[in-house]
Amino acid sequence: GAGVPVGGRVFEQGGEPGGAHGFALVVSERGNLAGPRGGVAAIGPVAETGRRRRGELAQRLGVATERPLVLVSMGGVGYGLRPQDWPPSAELFFLVPGAGPGGRGDMAGVDEIEMPFPDLLASCDAVLTKPGYGSFVEAACGGLAVGYLRRERWPEQDALLAWLHAHARCIEIAEADLQRGGF
Repeated sequence: GAGVPVGGRVFEQGGEPGGAHGFALVVSERGNLAGPRGGVAAIGPVAETGRRRRGELAQRLGVATERPLVLVSMGGVGYGLRPQDWPPSAELFFLVPGAGPGGRGDMAGVDEIEMPFPDLLASCDAVLTKPGYGSFVEAACGGLAVGYLRRERWPEQDALLAWLHAHARCIEIAEADLQRGGF
């Protein structure tokens, strides 16, 4: 890509999918891509980590602080999930997209919780998501367990999955299992 000019330098993401690092920060004073010895530094994915506010979140939800909280966040990619149709869980508490299903003691909608998303994510124990540069990477950097649904025909997926499996607790979930809550 063309890169992003910042203060006379150009920052660009690159790297070989599945390579040792997967990503590189390329910096050039002239706005050209730097060569192998000219300012290239391999870095991992960049994440915004939130503040862990677990006690506050559990209190708002009315759940015990030891009950595992699972955030369901597909990052704007519609999978047609219907968590209200999942079997009830006495063990887990799910934070689901939107307003959430009423009348369930194991779910609440993220729209009902006034908390910045990075803090919400950091306050959970696990996230169900898809490969991407947002909550996927932020969850791993925050120490959350990650259940993920593959994103077919997305070229960056293999590099991110290789990084995730090397640096986090994670498991692939089949779409049919996610749809029916069988994970």
